[in-house]
Amino acid sequence: PPILLNHGQYIPHYESLLVEKVRMSDGEDDILRGLALTAIQESTYKGVRDVFQSFFVVKKNVIYERAKFNMHIQREGELVDSFVTALYALAEHCSYGVLHDELIRDRLVVGLLDNRLSERMQLDADLTLDKAVRMARQSEEVKKQQVSLVRMLKTSKPATNKPQHVNKPHNARNSIGKAQCYKCGSTPSSSCTRLSCK
Repeated sequence: PPILLNHGQYIPHYESLLVEKVRMSDGEDDILRGLALTAIQESTYKGVRDVFQSFFVVKKNVIYERAKFNMHIQREGELVDSFVTALYALAEHCSYGVLHDELIRDRLVVGLLDNRLSERMQLDADLTLDKAVRMARQSEEVKKQQVSLVRMLKTSKPATNKPQHVNKPHNARNSIGKAQCYKCGSTPSSSCTRLSCK
């Protein structure tokens, strides 16, 4: 059953057990006394939890987190979605506040491997994070389709690219209409007979 605290707040049973455990354990009790909680903080689960979290949870070095974020670029073979997900994860501890989406957008634009796409994005004065992600995904998809088309073209061509030999007809004629030798192209005369060109 929930427990009614002295200032009228109910807390679930499992949370009250935690508060009681904190009060009874020697090690935690020593830490709790060293943290100098107010009477209100000590009487609520949330108050005790918040104080313990601030004591035990190591604060992130914002400068280091931002440096990691600002140095991150798309790796060779990394999909755009994976790159964007990594940027979101890195930005989580950067405390960017209201600039969060704009800074992810900027990092996406300058961190892409595709320099042409990056240049196109930089020329768009109204570029948003959503639009940048959409453009990057579309570009990636078009490149995949182009590779697929090139493969299809290569497999549909004949195995040899040698020109096929076209035999000239035996009784070919020149522009004047006289008969020509099919081997040497000259008009048959006493010096060139079809038998002598064999």
